[in-house]
Amino acid sequence: LFMLIASFAVFAVAAGIGGAGFAAMVGASNDAGAGYAALMTAVLIAMSLSVPIYMAMWFAPALVIINEFTVSQALVTSFKACLKNVLPFMIYGLLVFIMMTIASLPFGLGLILAVPVCVLAVYTSYRDVFYQD
Repeated sequence: LFMLIASFAVFAVAAGIGGAGFAAMVGASNDAGAGYAALMTAVLIAMSLSVPIYMAMWFAPALVIINEFTVSQALVTSFKACLKNVLPFMIYGLLVFIMMTIASLPFGLGLILAVPVCVLAVYTSYRDVFYQD
């Protein structure tokens, strides 16, 4: 429910900013450059608002199921853990982007392997961050 509400809020902000830009781009006006700039601004704002949401949701399911945290505790703990490890998660995000792009090339068949690897990587990162053996 949290993810749904947060995603809707991000979409509303992006649609409000980017809607006018999109209309200017596809309209008959000569101001398509300004429309493109508004649309890219909306995309950047949506991405920057989405990152904290994803940080809060990254470890939250594992913290609730395995560690029996409450939902609010899990969201806060997940956000703080991601904040402490921001550089590794940025590198992970870049590598996942590259892997998913390559996996999508053969008509999406590579995703059969790539998606389970990403799910396993989330659990592995959870174990690495919360259980330093």
